[in-house]
Amino acid sequence: MSLFLDCEDYTYGSGCVHQCSEKCSRDVPCDKRDGSCLGGCTSGYPGQFCDQQCPNNTYGLRCSNTCSPTCVLRTTSSSASDTPRRCHHETGTCLDGCVEGYGGVTCSERVSDGFPVGVIIGLVIVIVLLIGALVIVLVICR
Repeated sequence: MSLFLDCEDYTYGSGCVHQCSEKCSRDVPCDKRDGSCLGGCTSGYPGQFCDQQCPNNTYGLRCSNTCSPTCVLRTTSSSASDTPRRCHHETGTCLDGCVEGYGGVTCSERVSDGFPVGVIIGLVIVIVLLIGALVIVLVICR
């Protein structure tokens, strides 16, 4: 019997001394010989070993989503290995805010004078409903 097959789940290699990547899907243990992620990777990490982040301006499971073009492009990085990116590789959250006219964590909401348009419409509806309720109360009390 192979030494590799004797490894506990989530360990691999000769002597089973290596740990599977934390970015491997936790539903399926990694390959006990080479540590490749048999069940795929968690959100934001592609590849056989799930050891690198999604390429620039993509995010999510299998890096299948594209960052919003309304996210501000980060032009400075914290280390030489960082590349400019618009959003977080796992969640799609914009890292440096939104371009003018957009808001929300993924910069997908149109805003007007700093308020999301949806909020303004919601407030208008509430005001109209309150006025309507006041009119009904005044008519009933007469």
